[in-house]
Amino acid sequence: MTQVCSRDTPTREKIARITAAFPSLDPDALFSYVALIHTAATRIAEDERFLARYGLTQGRFWILLHLYQAVLAGEKGVNPSELASRSNVSRATITGLIDHLIRDGQVQRVRSEIDRRRLIVTPTRKGLRLIRKIVPAHGGRISRLMRALTPREQKTLVRLLEKISQSAAALADNKPPRKSLRR
Repeated sequence: MTQVCSRDTPTREKIARITAAFPSLDPDALFSYVALIHTAATRIAEDERFLARYGLTQGRFWILLHLYQAVLAGEKGVNPSELASRSNVSRATITGLIDHLIRDGQVQRVRSEIDRRRLIVTPTRKGLRLIRKIVPAHGGRISRLMRALTPREQKTLVRLLEKISQSAAALADNKPPRKSLRR
């Protein structure tokens, strides 16, 4: 998915000019939201550039990371639908991500030892080497970035983001019914 975002975060003044035409809008709420989205989009784009140096996308990185966590937990592999659930993507999307990782030699599909009818996904040695190389480098970048905040501020940030996530979930649950395109 292509992310479009303004190069610069709009100023409070720009937001105030926009919201002046719509008195029901809260300029502080909009400014906060735009700052959040701008920061997230910028970080995601930078992470994508970083991961591309290793031949990965965000999605493929997360699949390898989930599989590495499974290895650490002693799991023999993860079935694709569980991997989709852990990654918060559809089954169709997970199939494409797995297929790319298989083509790159980083994961494989194998029959489950417990139920031979089921396929599970496991990381290959190449995939494990890659994730062991990326995690310290990527984690180090994240740690350096987050040093801009004190540990207390980091906890506050997480708490505030959790509140926003809960609010977003509540909004999603109260979606108005979709109008039929048929008449």
